[in-house]
Amino acid sequence: MMPRLPRVLTVLAPFSIVLMALLLAPAAQAQSYWFETYQNAVDEIERQDRGGLEHALALLDELVAEQPVPRTKVRIPGNRRLDYLPYFQRARVQSRLGMFGEARYNLEVSEAFGAVKGNRLAMNEVREIRADLSQRSAVKP
Repeated sequence: MMPRLPRVLTVLAPFSIVLMALLLAPAAQAQSYWFETYQNAVDEIERQDRGGLEHALALLDELVAEQPVPRTKVRIPGNRRLDYLPYFQRARVQSRLGMFGEARYNLEVSEAFGAVKGNRLAMNEVREIRADLSQRSAVKP
């Protein structure tokens, strides 16, 4: 014969399950999705301050480790679409931080994947960055 649990435990068991669910719910809601991290990085790049650029680069490095393949017109919540171009964004940051070799490399990777070619504004900026990088390599100090 199995011992019976005290009445207090049998009454409190359902409440403890509800309490655990309530305590764990904020942790689940606080989760950041990859596209939010990406958008935060792009916003930091747009602000153009050095600390923000370095933070954006760190965010993009994490994203590339988790989601290495760029894609255009990715559906995200809210029935919105996003062009996920992490290598292009890294090149933008690196060129502004004076990391010209790294910027050149990330532009090449971005174009090799091909997703950047589906975004006209990004391709215009790719050409601008390439021209700037060419000019900088032509003028050696």
